[in-house]
Amino acid sequence: MSCHRPDSGFSFLTLMLLLIFLFADQSMSVMAITILRDSNGNVYMTNKIQPRVVASESAGSAVADDRIPGGCSKSDSAGEVSLKKGKKNNSPVRKGLKLSSRERELSPLVIEVARELSVSPYLVKAMIRAESDYRAETVSRAGAKGLMQLMDVTAREMNVKDVFDPKENMFGGVGYFKKMLERYNGIIDLALAAYNAGPGNVDRHGGIPPFEETRRYVRKVLDYWRLYRDM
Repeated sequence: MSCHRPDSGFSFLTLMLLLIFLFADQSMSVMAITILRDSNGNVYMTNKIQPRVVASESAGSAVADDRIPGGCSKSDSAGEVSLKKGKKNNSPVRKGLKLSSRERELSPLVIEVARELSVSPYLVKAMIRAESDYRAETVSRAGAKGLMQLMDVTAREMNVKDVFDPKENMFGGVGYFKKMLERYNGIIDLALAAYNAGPGNVDRHGGIPPFEETRRYVRKVLDYWRLYRDM
């Protein structure tokens, strides 16, 4: 007596067609696993959906003088996370983010600029939060200006005509940060340190310079970045 086994080919084909149908409309969004690393070798991953955003997590005040740290706004009260194995470092930013009306209003522009320059919008948001708290008219004691606290020499280098125009300032700041990322092979904390203290200082010290302001800045941006990423 022979046994007849059901043809499994039909069910497999049906399953494949179903999967193709379910994911056919993914042209409007990209689900990407983005991998970042810092100079300690720590790896961070995210798989959040970003509408038509190039999935590259590629953030600080661009300084005029590599010999000194500078350019940060006085909004240095934000939280910190140690770069060493994700260790907490008395961060006041523990329970999530409260978004101001300024930030909500500028959020679509942040996403637009980040998308065009292929940098993570979460990271750009973290930079702006740390630099100016979304105050477009902010001027630091060091002379850094606007949302991303550009020094005049950096604004000229990045062809920013009106440093207080949010869109121009963002394009200048994010564009400069992207240059630092490329210079340091995508190592995010070195790029942040270079944005804040200048690439000369990073090169001179072989890593994040021993300036308390710069170290605090790097920790703060990474802390905010993780919070935005996990929202």
